[in-house]
Amino acid sequence: HVMNTMNSPNTTNCHTHGLHIDPNMDNVFLRADPGESLVYEFHVPVNHGSGTMWYHDHLHGSST
Repeated sequence: HVMNTMNSPNTTNCHTHGLHIDPNMDNVFLRADPGESLVYEFHVPVNHGSGTMWYHDHLHGSST
């Protein structure tokens, strides 16, 4: 595997940081190619701790 090269610039996904949610819904290996879409539904536990939680999009191994 070659690091630091262009990797699927037109492919994306969305993942979170800081949320304790089902890893099947926060899967960095899901991918949406051009013309495709992904539907996310996050179930955050009612007793989830407070903090700074955020999400962003990019395919694992590729970022801008």
